[in-house]
Amino acid sequence: VVFLALDQQRKLPQEQECPSRPITKAEAQANEDLVACFCRNLGTGVLDEEEIDCVGWLREFALAKALVFATAATIVITNWLLKWVIRRLVTFERHTSLTNQQRAITVKLFTGMFLNTGIVLLIVNARIDGVKSGEFDGFVPDWYETVGA
Repeated sequence: VVFLALDQQRKLPQEQECPSRPITKAEAQANEDLVACFCRNLGTGVLDEEEIDCVGWLREFALAKALVFATAATIVITNWLLKWVIRRLVTFERHTSLTNQQRAITVKLFTGMFLNTGIVLLIVNARIDGVKSGEFDGFVPDWYETVGA
């Protein structure tokens, strides 16, 4: 889900790819690359009335946002399942005290949730040689705006 969301986000034109001024309908009709910039600045009520086909852009935009939501939901559900499974498995370890059992649960939950929540997103957004992955070489300012926020 994370890779799908990143791929879909990359298909959309970024803010820096659009001119700083508003795009007119004539400019968007003349240049296909500016249609997304034009559609982004319209309100939803205006989208229906426009002659330019913003439906395709709107569909791509909605899919990208839905996949970002699905990514967050997947992480939350995975963390919940991890918590449920670890609590059940630790009871089979037969700890001698409740303190030791709680310590085992805490360490395992921390490790699993840390890997699921932090490390997976870091790896997905990192550019690793030979692997089609993220767009960032390191912890550059753009990384903090996109991933680290």
